[in-house]
Amino acid sequence: MILITGGLGFIGSHTTRAMLDLGESCVLVQRRAAAVPDAFASEAGRRVFVEQADITDRPVFLEIGKRYKITGIVHLAGSVPWPPGAYEPIDGARKAIDSLLNVIQGGGAG
Repeated sequence: MILITGGLGFIGSHTTRAMLDLGESCVLVQRRAAAVPDAFASEAGRRVFVEQADITDRPVFLEIGKRYKITGIVHLAGSVPWPPGAYEPIDGARKAIDSLLNVIQGGGAG
């Protein structure tokens, strides 16, 4: 199963469709609630699973990693400090790096 962060966004939905075409199942992680695109709505609950989570939430990502057998990760969610200027440079960089590590660890590579 491929973990795709930002999997319901424009690039994420095309990536998901490509993964499905290759025979993969996908768990899509999206920060905001979003509708499953028509391009793979028929696969929802069978080969496509949607989880609502923020990449900064480590416990949630660890739980996702426990529920699904993740074999690969496509990280498309933005991990830059948001909104711009909201953090001091070091704190913002730390938050971005921690978010990336959450995704990797939650995907079972940690």
